[in-house]
Order: sequence, then C-alpha cells, then structure tokens
Amino acid sequence: MPSQIIRISKHYQIWILSGLQHVLFAILMSFTWGALAPTAAAQAPTLQGGRLTSGVPVRFTLGPVSETTLFGNWSISVPAGAALLKVELELTTPNVTLDLYTSRDPVGLRLLGGGFSEISTRCGNSARPSSGYAAIPLTPPTTSCAFPGDWYLAVIVYTRAVAANVTVTATVDPVPPVTSVSAATFVRGSALAAEAIASAFGQGLAGSTEAASVLPLPTSLAGTAVKVKDSAGVERLAPLFFVSPGQVNYLVPEGTRLGSATITVTSRERVVGAGSLPIDAVVPGLFTANASGRGVAAALALRVSADGAQTSQTAFRCGAAPGSCVPVPVDLGAESDQVFLQLFGTGIRGRSSVSAVRATIGGEAAEVVGAGPQGQFVGLDQVNVRLSRRLIGRGEVDVVLTVDGKAANTVTVSIGG
Repeated sequence: MPSQIIRISKHYQIWILSGLQHVLFAILMSFTWGALAPTAAAQAPTLQGGRLTSGVPVRFTLGPVSETTLFGNWSISVPAGAALLKVELELTTPNVTLDLYTSRDPVGLRLLGGGFSEISTRCGNSARPSSGYAAIPLTPPTTSCAFPGDWYLAVIVYTRAVAANVTVTATVDPVPPVTSVSAATFVRGSALAAEAIASAFGQGLAGSTEAASVLPLPTSLAGTAVKVKDSAGVERLAPLFFVSPGQVNYLVPEGTRLGSATITVTSRERVVGAGSLPIDAVVPGLFTANASGRGVAAALALRVSADGAQTSQTAFRCGAAPGSCVPVPVDLGAESDQVFLQLFGTGIRGRSSVSAVRATIGGEAAEVVGAGPQGQFVGLDQVNVRLSRRLIGRGEVDVVLTVDGKAANTVTVSIGG
C-alpha cells in the first residue's frame, strides 16, 4: 500500500487507520530541505527535528521559498495499541499549494523529472475526495506497516515567494477495548477455553447485525472478522456465530494454546477493537434459559422407563418477553424410572476425565454419567446427570457443577412431587 501524496490548497486532513503499533518514516531526497520557523503565536516547541504531541496544535511558518522545497524532519510517536493517527494540516495563507507526505521507510521520496516518485515500501493509499479528507486503511498484521516505530511527516511547498502560515495537529487514538466473556456465563475477567463459545463486547464492532446461516461457520460476517493470537504467537481467524455493532459471538479457535492470548476485531479491514484473552484447558459455563448466566438452566430431562422407552421434557417455560423463562417441575416418574438431567454449556470438553466432572443438585451429590461435546452444535458441550429420587418434591433447587476443580455458574431446576 503506497504512501500518500495529496495536493491541498486550503485545509487538509489525513487519517491513518490501523491496529497500528508505530510506523517509521525517514525522507531521503535530492531537493531542497526547508527549516521550520515557528511564529510568535506558537504554543508548542519548534518542529525542527522535534516531535508533535498528540492533540496539541503547533503553528509555524514555511518559507518564503525560491524553489520547490520539502519541509520535514518532525514526527509523532504512536504508542503500541493505537488505532488511529489523525494529522490535521490547516493553511491560513491564501493562494499557496502544499503536499503532505508520509511513509515508514528509511528510503522515502525522490524528485524525478519535476515530479515526485514513491520508492519506499508501500504502506497506504488514498484518493482525493472533494471534501478534502482521505482515509488510508492499514490492516495489521497483513501489511508491513503494522510495526512499532514513529510516523515522520513532511510538507512540500510549491508556491514561491510567499510565507505559508500552517497549523498542524496530530492526534493518536488507542484501539477501543474489547471484552470477551463466556457466552454462557457472561462473567467478566474470567478465562476462556479453546473451542468455547465466547461473546465479545465493544463499540462499532460491525456495520450491521448478521447471524451465521451456514456450516462450517464463516470467519467473516457483515465485514467483521475476529483474530485470536495465542501464547505461542499463532494467530487464527475465529468462526463467527453472530455480529452486531456492540457484540460479536465467536468460537475460540481450535488449537489455541494455553496462556495469555489477544483478540483483534476488524470491520471492513479496519481494527475496531482489541483485548486480552486468558486461555485455560477448561472454563465451564452452563447456558440458562434467560441467556443471562443465572436462573433456570437451559436443560432437558430424559426419563428412561424400565422397558427402555424414553421421554423427554424441557426444564423451563418462556413467555414472550425477554427474561420471562421460569422452571418447569421435572417429573421423576415411577420408582423403576431413571431420569437424567441434560445440561448444556461450553468450555467443558477439555476435562481430564468424566470422573473429574462433579455435580450437586439441591446440595446432594449427583452422579455424572457423561460430559463432552454435544455433537450437533459447534462449541456446545453437554453434561448428563442422574437425578436422585430423594429430590422428589424439593421444588426449585441449585445445580452446582465443577470440572477439574473449576466451578461453573450456578443454575436452577425444579423437581416435581
């Protein structure tokens, strides 16, 4: 992506969008370098060999010059994790023509045959819209521009014999934060497991709302993508369930290593959010009927009769309004019947063994007869627990599940009389 050369006459802005860390530019040229002369009204340090401070306007005078002259040798430091560098150049002197140059390489711009030719590694490209604004997307890590460093800037003055009064304001914005949680529990600050279903919350994560409608799950919806880089430095695209401006539901990619990971969300190839993501082997979470991580479990009850016949019922009932789900009493049937509670969750499949999955229902130990991937839905895990007849008539009781010693969110079921 080339550096930009944009002709301006009155007012100019250039936006450099990226999950940018820093970028470097040094200009080597075969034409005149100009010095920067601050005006008396300048409130910031001279730009001769110095730096701009984010958000602080600096006024200075260019020229007058007797030939086409490049003024440069100033820079702004962009900290790691920045999303946007905005450089606003305002010219208050009429009838003066300027160009602004940016790049990142030691080999920069050169005067060739009366025009300027870009010979550096290319980092960005922009059009010249009539509004005077230009957008230059840099998409780390797929471009060479997403490396730590500084932005160095230069202005070329073409108009001779006129001193140009210019104000430069450079502003650095950080990448907006993204918080990832288990899509079952919504507990902030907890870890996630590989192949678990996660929800990322932020702002401007997608341009529209869209849900996946095909399998395998797509890695882009409505122009939004999620990348997870694990502790080994391996970055993977995450399969997506759902995207909206404020929330993205995704699957932590298979193979994500244990330890500290990072998540980067892009929309239309622009970084719109980033955050940290601790990865553990198991992080159990149980889905609830009200999709809140609390209250009645999103569970089924399977009753097996003595003759092998099977019947099932849902353990909840929901009204039309969100959050209206309530428990439905589970019927334990005849003395000879066996009833199993089927709990659904995520972050469980990495358990060391089924015996490492334990449950209590209504404070009593319950036998776990199975725990692992549900098999039909991506990222969904299932735990089957035998219901004791000692629970008959207890009504609404707590279900407490632990996997390899890690507790899931507590949910409830109701046991009939």
